[in-house]
Amino acid sequence: MINGINSREMILEILLEIEEGEHSHVAIRNALSKYQFLPKQDRAFITRVCEGTLEYRIQIDYIINSFSKVTAGCHHQPFF
Repeated sequence: MINGINSREMILEILLEIEEGEHSHVAIRNALSKYQFLPKQDRAFITRVCEGTLEYRIQIDYIINSFSKVTAGCHHQPFF
């Protein structure tokens, strides 16, 4: 938790907005603009986790599909 802000929850909210069709850079920028008081290091961490999740999404889905009975990634839209 960062200054009373749950960073994991914030990252999840950003990723869900992207899943709904928001462009990644816009969703990240909007979320971080709400929390301008966060230290630069924390803002960079949130940005990198979001970008890394998007970057490795296909691999993450593959690993989930290897261990899960429910297929992951079948409804994903491409991120551009």
